[in-house]
Amino acid sequence: MSIQVFFVALLVILPATTMSQTTQPLPQIDSLRQLAEQQDFQQVYDLLEPLEYEFAGNPAYDSIFGIAALRTGNHGRATWALERLVLLEPENHRGKLSLARAYMELKRYSRTQALINEVRLAEPPPRIMQAADRLELELEERRNPKLWSLTGHIQIGAGYDSNVGSAPGTFIHEVAGPITVDKESSLFSELDLRQRLQYSSTDEWRFFGGYRLRENRPYSASEYLRHRVTIEGGAVRSADLWRLSLEPSVTKSWKDTDEESREARVALNGRYRLNPQLFLMGFATVSRLSYDQNSENNGDFHVAGAGLAKIIDVTGKPLTMTATAYYLTSDQPDSPAGDMRSLGTDVTLSLQLRPGFNLNARLGRIGRDYSCRSHPAGCNSEREDTQWRSSVGGSYQLQDRLRIEPQISHTWQESNMDQNEYERTVFKVSVRYDFATWRR
Repeated sequence: MSIQVFFVALLVILPATTMSQTTQPLPQIDSLRQLAEQQDFQQVYDLLEPLEYEFAGNPAYDSIFGIAALRTGNHGRATWALERLVLLEPENHRGKLSLARAYMELKRYSRTQALINEVRLAEPPPRIMQAADRLELELEERRNPKLWSLTGHIQIGAGYDSNVGSAPGTFIHEVAGPITVDKESSLFSELDLRQRLQYSSTDEWRFFGGYRLRENRPYSASEYLRHRVTIEGGAVRSADLWRLSLEPSVTKSWKDTDEESREARVALNGRYRLNPQLFLMGFATVSRLSYDQNSENNGDFHVAGAGLAKIIDVTGKPLTMTATAYYLTSDQPDSPAGDMRSLGTDVTLSLQLRPGFNLNARLGRIGRDYSCRSHPAGCNSEREDTQWRSSVGGSYQLQDRLRIEPQISHTWQESNMDQNEYERTVFKVSVRYDFATWRR
C-alpha cells in the first residue's frame, strides 16, 4: 500500500453535511496529510479508532481509517471500514483494491479474487488496472507459495581511470634504492555477472547461495585482465521490525592467468526499524586474506560498525540518507608497517526523482595508523594515512529489467610517507540487465 493511496483517500472527503451528529469533530485533514507524509499510520489509526462509533458510515472517515488500519496490520478493522466505504461508493476502485488486500492478509482468498474481478469488469483507468494486476500476482503467490527462486543480473561497463595502478602522486626516491613509479591513466571495461538461488522455508527464514564473477580490463601499456570469482551463501531471519543476516563467502582473484589473492569472509548484518522513516543498522565482518606476490600483506581483518538510515520527504520525493561509522583492525604478522587500526565514516544520499530514476552521492573518510606490537624488530609503525572517497551517480530504468548507471568517483590519500600518497578519478557508465526471476 503506497502513500499515494492514502492521499487519494484524503481527496474523497465529503461535505460535513454527510456526517453523523457527533460531539467530536473529525481531525483536520492537514494534520492527517502531514502524518501520512511521515508514514506515521499508527498515529493516524490511534487518532481515528476511538471515533469509529460516531463516524462509521461516513466515506471520509471510513476511507482514511480503513487504510490506516490496513497499514498498521489491523486487517479485521480495515475490512469493516472499507466494506462500508465501497457499499456507499461502489465506483471507488482504489477502495475495493484496499479491501481486497485486507481480505488477502486474512487469507480470505475467494473474496479477494472477487473484488479484483469487480474492479477489472468496471474497466478503470490504466493505473488502477495495473494495481489490480499486481495484487492478483501477490494473491497467486499466497495461494501457491513458491519456495525456490533464482535471481541474477549481468552488468557491462566502460570508463576512464586517471590512475589505474593507484600510483603515488609525488616522486619517490631513495626508498630501498632508486625506484621509478609512473602514474598511468587508462580506459577500461568491466563485466559483473551474479546469480543467487534462494529457498524460503517460511515468511521469516530465507537461505541462499550463489556466485559472482567480475572481470576488469584496463587498456593501457601495462594491459592485464583481472578476474574475481566469489562463492557465497547465507541465511536471513526477518520479523516485523528487524532483519538479521549471516553471509559467508570465498573470493579468489587472478591477474591475467596468475593467481593473485584469496579471501574468506563472514559478514553479520542487522537492521532495526525505529519508525517508518528511521532505521538502525549494525554490521561486523571477519576476513582472512592471502596474497601470492605480496605475502607481507597477509592477515586477518576485522570490521565492526553501526549507522542510521532515514527517509526524508523532499517536495514529495523520497530522499534516503545513510550515515555509518566503523572501526577496522588487522592482524598481519609479516607487515613491515605493523597491524592496521582504522576509523572510518560514510554518508550516502539517494533521491528518487520518480520511479526508476534515482540520483545518489557518497562521501567517506578513513584514517589509518599502525602498531608494531608483537611484530619483529624491523617493523616501522610511523606511517599514518588519511583517505577520502567521494562519488556522484544515478540509475535510470530504460525498460522493465534494463537500466543505465553512470558514476564519477574521486579518491585521494594523504600520508606522512610520500610513497603512500595518491589521487584517482574514475568515470564509468554501466548497463545492467536483471534476469527474469524463476520461481518454483
